Amino acid sequence: MSYTLLLLISILLNSCFDDKYDLKNISKEISLNESLALPIGSTTISMNDLLNSLGSLGSSKYIGTTDSGLLYLIYDHKIQALTAEDNVPVPLQAPINVPPIPLPLTFPGSGIISKSISLNLPVSFNSDQKIDSILLKSLIINISGNSSYSQNGKLALTFLSITKNGKAYSDTIPIPHNNQNINFSTPNNALGYTMNFGSGTSDLPINVTFILYENYAGDQVEPTSSLNLLLKVNDLKYFKIYGYLGQNTLLNVSDSLNISFLNHSLANNIQWADPQLTFTVRNSYGLPIEFNIDAMSINSIINKKTYPVSFYNNSNVLQILSASQNGNPSDDSLVFNPSTTNFFSYLQQAPNTIKFHLSSKSNPAGNSGPRNFMADTSQVDPNLRLYLPIWFKAGNFGTVDTIKSPFSDLLNQNGKNKNSIESMLFRIISENTLPVDINLQIIFADSIYKPLDSLYKTGSSKIVIGGQLNAGDVVTTPTKSTTNISLNATNNAKQLNNLKKTKYLLVTINMATSDYNKGVYAKFLNSYYVKLSFDCQFQLKIQQTNK
Repeated sequence: MSYTLLLLISILLNSCFDDKYDLKNISKEISLNESLALPIGSTTISMNDLLNSLGSLGSSKYIGTTDSGLLYLIYDHKIQALTAEDNVPVPLQAPINVPPIPLPLTFPGSGIISKSISLNLPVSFNSDQKIDSILLKSLIINISGNSSYSQNGKLALTFLSITKNGKAYSDTIPIPHNNQNINFSTPNNALGYTMNFGSGTSDLPINVTFILYENYAGDQVEPTSSLNLLLKVNDLKYFKIYGYLGQNTLLNVSDSLNISFLNHSLANNIQWADPQLTFTVRNSYGLPIEFNIDAMSINSIINKKTYPVSFYNNSNVLQILSASQNGNPSDDSLVFNPSTTNFFSYLQQAPNTIKFHLSSKSNPAGNSGPRNFMADTSQVDPNLRLYLPIWFKAGNFGTVDTIKSPFSDLLNQNGKNKNSIESMLFRIISENTLPVDINLQIIFADSIYKPLDSLYKTGSSKIVIGGQLNAGDVVTTPTKSTTNISLNATNNAKQLNNLKKTKYLLVTINMATSDYNKGVYAKFLNSYYVKLSFDCQFQLKIQQTNK
């Protein structure tokens, strides 16, 4: 609003002097008393004009209108969160030794010797996890070591508790001869298999078969030959995992919301009637979680301060139920009001940024509920919404701006300080449905911005009267007013004389919502407007002398 008024005042001050009055061409023996009366023009300013004049609103925002016409501003901010695959991976697994597999020393007629043993492969998880089963996305088996056998062979692995459609997962690793180094990884052939664990164990039973091929007929196995191998599970990843999944940190994020629309002198001292701050949280983990707002602060560049936000009675903590077995997420929200946080008191400090840190923990009550599950895509997905109905009360809010004065050049032609203003009159006619009183003060300042005088000797003067509010805090009938700003040589000689030395006009616009002193909050509807008409009249005394 202030930008528009300042622009109009600038036009007014610079337009009262028509170009047809070319002072350089006036005879220097002439003394004139010129009376200039000019209609400056009129303008209608809508609520949308006022909002748009404030520039950028910040991030993820939009302006809307309720069914009753009340304007509101919404900031929506999606907070980036990690998925379970990144947040709760299966830990890296330790290798185990494959025990010795004794073979017969003589090959049968088939030329093939084989021997099987049973082996339990422990799979490690986080200490408090008890996993029942895993639907596999990836499983790679690595075998490293060497064989001192002079014959080539292979190792056949069958994982009895990793199955798909009733068939156990198996893979084969080649074993080269004569102490050649072995470092072989199987391809990921386990996609879609289910890894099942017995009650109270995380071991996988494996059937290991060592197969050796003779090099020629009558070949013998050296009695001192041995197989020295390490077996390791690599790249164990899941589509889904079931069991008790423990107490894990599922969210740990710092973020901020830009609300630069409020970081403006116009927003200082505004008290909002019904602001709402909401964190909506979607939990797609198949387990209960605890969501926390660990810290929050509000920063104001204008006031050069950071304000710490407090929450009362654990209102910053939210317990969220598990997603359903069929995959439907669980949604919940934290909705704040002035009884649960001091956040809203800082909205009248012209804030520009809200900063916060969020976290969440799985199974806050421990292993006491139903069986957990999670998918690789599961996540805790928080969103922040700041909802501001444009319904507030405010006194003494506004702005200050500087306009270059036209008076000094006009009254000091060619360095001669002889021209003068005998009288001047500004007239402002307003028709206003905005529930805002507008007060004006203009300081006359010299070239170094030192104040010389002011338009009003005490305080400021109301130039636009706000629309009157009904019981519903709404203006239904426009308020019409006429304001005259008058100076003359008889009563205001010092002020008019100081205009000759005035280089800058420091324009202060102060505003207050209608009935502010009564504690009334004013609603701003999309239909509101203010229509302003400007006229000016100057009585000039122009004196110049021929050389």
